[in-house]
Amino acid sequence: MNEWEDAFGLMTSEHQYVSLSHEEDKVIVFEKGPLLFIFNFDHSKSYEDYKIGTCWGSDHIILYETDSKELGGHGRLEQGKTKRFVPKNLSYYNRDYQLSLYLPCRTAIVLIPEENITEDVKKHGVVMPPIQVP
Repeated sequence: MNEWEDAFGLMTSEHQYVSLSHEEDKVIVFEKGPLLFIFNFDHSKSYEDYKIGTCWGSDHIILYETDSKELGGHGRLEQGKTKRFVPKNLSYYNRDYQLSLYLPCRTAIVLIPEENITEDVKKHGVVMPPIQVP
């Protein structure tokens, strides 16, 4: 966490916005600094293609997620670690763009948009995966 604080300055960042706090789904989505945080607190319900809003129009990648096997999770997001999440140019929950994600139960996901990957961030090993051509 200290490493990410050094890279992103989250504690002192002025940009913070809660775009979704859904009591029934038990999902919270917020922007802090250059990152997008998604939490699914439901103990048993996972969501496929869950729509969330984002203020960034560039592709997003998973920077960190709590379901990794190294952290005692189930590894349900492993395939997403090499994937670009492409936002749609559709307004959603007062944000200019929309993403659809798989949200496993009891997990947190931190995304970073490509436009926020600075040279300092790259020094921490963050790189965008290549664009997949169908």
